[in-house]
Amino acid sequence: MPVDLGPAATIEAAVRAPLESLSTARGGALAPRPDHGADATRMIWEPLRAHLEGVDTVIVSPDGVIATIPFELLRGAEGRYLVEERSFVYLTDPTDLVRMGAIGDRANPSLLCVGAVDFDQAADDATP
Repeated sequence: MPVDLGPAATIEAAVRAPLESLSTARGGALAPRPDHGADATRMIWEPLRAHLEGVDTVIVSPDGVIATIPFELLRGAEGRYLVEERSFVYLTDPTDLVRMGAIGDRANPSLLCVGAVDFDQAADDATP
């Protein structure tokens, strides 16, 4: 079942906002505020969460600006960081999934793949 995360431009803005505020901060330690990433969590993680119930390790092959934010810093259940709930593996080349086939639980395999995403497509041009 496809999961629509919404317009790419909106997601990009949600990801860029906390990164830009961290990079422009002056003086003191650069620590994320508790609300940093709230929009990114709502737009990226929330739609996927129900599909990943019971999954301990999430394999991510992010593209574009989404690749600049660690999924571990998004918020999960009860406001905890996802790093407290799950492990993340990042792939730069989705064909690595084939090489990883030798690892994992062969008795209970599961995989959620998202592909052919056109992040440059205008939201008006999107087809349902």
